[in-house]
Amino acid sequence: MGLCELCGKRESIVKISVEGSQLDVCNDCSRFGKIVARPLKAPQLDQRRIAHPKKEDTEDIVPGFGPIIKSARERLGLKQAELAKRISEKESLLHSIESQHFKPPMELAKKLEKALQIKLISKVEDKEEEESKKKEAGAVTIGDLIRIKMKK
Repeated sequence: MGLCELCGKRESIVKISVEGSQLDVCNDCSRFGKIVARPLKAPQLDQRRIAHPKKEDTEDIVPGFGPIIKSARERLGLKQAELAKRISEKESLLHSIESQHFKPPMELAKKLEKALQIKLISKVEDKEEEESKKKEAGAVTIGDLIRIKMKK
């Protein structure tokens, strides 16, 4: 099952040639061009053998990154211009990061970690896992309060 590039239907797809361009279209739209290839039957997957993707922790910049960067830079006795030159970035960018007007991308955060010998990146768990941990801990959510109120 695929999506027809002409009409948008979801059904089996045929590859056609229309004025030199190849399109994936449904059987109805195949009349508008010359059929180049018929669809191959997709192998049926055994649902039991499909591994569910492992929930991965994602990385994020720690909250309060600006003062952390500034204090580490000052601890090393560096000015913003010197640090910016060391990590090959603009001084204005470093100023914006220290004042927390700009959140550094991961690549830049890694450069700053290395140059300042600090930890700026932390792993963040999936929200679903966090919610399940809260429920296990006995925390009451707004949804729980609504359900309690509805029962009364």
